[in-house]
Amino acid sequence: MPQVSVPDALRLAQRHRDAGRFRDAESIYREILAQRPDHAESHHQLGLLANDGPMTASCGCSVVKSAGPFAARGPPLSSSVETAGASRGRIG
Repeated sequence: MPQVSVPDALRLAQRHRDAGRFRDAESIYREILAQRPDHAESHHQLGLLANDGPMTASCGCSVVKSAGPFAARGPPLSSSVETAGASRGRIG
């Protein structure tokens, strides 16, 4: 199977999200993070999925915990992490 670049993977994940295939998008973001744990955009997008998508509360909380160190970088990441956490009753 050919290697997919991170920008191409992000575009594919966004298409999945736009089509309502949240789990497929989540899977791609997590795959990126498995290879690049410090990839802020993937943390950000998982935070948005935790807030907007059908992710479970425990899954959303793991997103918030894993993105925590990156939230200090400022908006929009900190906003999505705080919003996701607050909606799950864990932050703020």
